[in-house]
Amino acid sequence: MAILGLLAVSVNLTLPDPQRQAESEAAAAGRRLVELAARLADGRASPVAVALDDGHLSLQEQRAGAWLPLTAAPQGASRAPLALPDGLRISGLEIDGLRLAPGGPDNRRLVFLPGQPPLFRLSLSGRHRSWQIDGLANGQIELHDAPPQ
Repeated sequence: MAILGLLAVSVNLTLPDPQRQAESEAAAAGRRLVELAARLADGRASPVAVALDDGHLSLQEQRAGAWLPLTAAPQGASRAPLALPDGLRISGLEIDGLRLAPGGPDNRRLVFLPGQPPLFRLSLSGRHRSWQIDGLANGQIELHDAPPQ
């Protein structure tokens, strides 16, 4: 019996956690969405933004002086907002070394201008892990595990 109990515990510890997997996949999808915004800004020669709303990330473009949902995306890319799974949230945004106040009006949009990659860090916090999506000076966008807080 004791051996069966130990086997059950070891099997349980090695099973993947669906919540952890969903958070990890959403963080990677968030990096891809941010990268798409940067590419679109360069390709269209007009600003493109990632809107940072509670529970999701979405692409926006400027039309008539206002930020509106993106009307067209390249073939194979989705315009649909990225819904964050329960437990994963946007925990911070830093642009050019300036940490923006949570929930403030400037903390709702990450804007990409053609040929001018911003230096930024978008922080995502989940129940099990945290991530940083970093925009580098060379235009690359990387996803990293965030240090424990």
